[in-house]
Amino acid sequence: MLMPFPQGRKIYKPTLWALFGDETVDLASFVAHDPDNYLVFLRKKIPWYRLDKILREQCGYSETKGRRAISTQMMLGIHIFKYLNNLSDREAIREFTCNPFVQYLCGRQTMEFKPPFTRQSMIGFRKRFEGGEEVLNRILGEVLAVAGLRSVDVEQIIIDSTCFEKNVRFPTDVRLIERAISYVWKFRKKYGVRMRRAYRKEMKKLSRTVRFDGRSKGNREAVEAAKARIRAILGILLRDFTRKYQGQKISLSQEDLQMLTRCGVVQAQVKGSRNKIYSLHEPQVVCVAKNKAGKKYEFGTKVTLAISKAGLIVGCVPFMHNPNDSKTVEAVVRNAEKVTGFKTVEAVGDRGYRQPKGAKDILGGRVRISIPEAGGANTPEEKAAAREKFGRRASIEPRIEHVKDDHRARRNYLHGRCGDVFNAMFSCIAFDLKKLVSWHEEEVRKKERRNMAAA
Repeated sequence: MLMPFPQGRKIYKPTLWALFGDETVDLASFVAHDPDNYLVFLRKKIPWYRLDKILREQCGYSETKGRRAISTQMMLGIHIFKYLNNLSDREAIREFTCNPFVQYLCGRQTMEFKPPFTRQSMIGFRKRFEGGEEVLNRILGEVLAVAGLRSVDVEQIIIDSTCFEKNVRFPTDVRLIERAISYVWKFRKKYGVRMRRAYRKEMKKLSRTVRFDGRSKGNREAVEAAKARIRAILGILLRDFTRKYQGQKISLSQEDLQMLTRCGVVQAQVKGSRNKIYSLHEPQVVCVAKNKAGKKYEFGTKVTLAISKAGLIVGCVPFMHNPNDSKTVEAVVRNAEKVTGFKTVEAVGDRGYRQPKGAKDILGGRVRISIPEAGGANTPEEKAAAREKFGRRASIEPRIEHVKDDHRARRNYLHGRCGDVFNAMFSCIAFDLKKLVSWHEEEVRKKERRNMAAA
């Protein structure tokens, strides 16, 4: 039988610090045992000084005003590691604590067993990019410069549009209306507004009818009537709440007033309405029709990507709305030229990029648009060249899937329009850095094979 500890005696809990005693671990000496590690390579390759200068100029970093900010290399490094490995904020912080190579990437000199930042620090860092799409484009340009991008690589780019989905529930009219009603109940309690009726008992019955009674064909009329009644209840609650809080001269916060306006839009929108709201807490979400067997619609941000001959992403444009593909060409070409600093001669896309009135060029005839069309080639040589070009165009499809699956673009968990832009741009930055790392690892393998052959 184990004897209990005496009262007042402290239980000894060994820590990682106890393993090293009073000595500190020098990271430069530690990583010297594995100089070919990809994080060591990125620490040496990324131009931290130029990135720090960009952030200080455009994101409000200051050495004299307010509390001293966490270093730009640390915050950029942890986000690069996060998107390279498709991790959440918590998982990235856990890896920072356990992995000395991550700390070396973030600019640490000695090993630290407690992270000098929190999830709130990472959220605050991302908020610095609000309205700062230009800053993210400049960071992407610095990464491409490190990769050794040449002007000949950008003369012909491959473009395609996709949807980076948002972390929202699949929207239906009844779900949105029920969510709006719950917000009205919340505001009623928050501001102490006395309303004639809350309709809680009736809503419970109607929700059960819509959910379970629609399975049999004979109850469809009852289900449609229940849906109409739920919409009418939302209208009654909105009018009653608005009349009461205005009569009592209660001032609502700006956020609550915006949410109340969105609830009114949800109550009024029907099939065929324009500028629909698909999520009350993420009103900027758009619906992109994919017409695919597995998923007909996607809800998120429409993004157009441009890829160079070397397979690097040289342009990324997140759109606020859902424009037709043919209207996104000029924006993505201008973005690619601005990011890389080189001129583009030809943009290759699918048939969705066919220009109005059959135009074959944009930007005053400077950039040619190439899409697969019947009868475009006459001689066997022209047909072979067209087949090679448009066969290469299809290579953008798997790259988009790699960006989504490997670099946290399959589901966007960041809030607001700023989160949409940041997630899309950093996914592309991580994709280019991973490409750079793969080239480096291939060179390392070639070097090892040469050494083995020489031995």
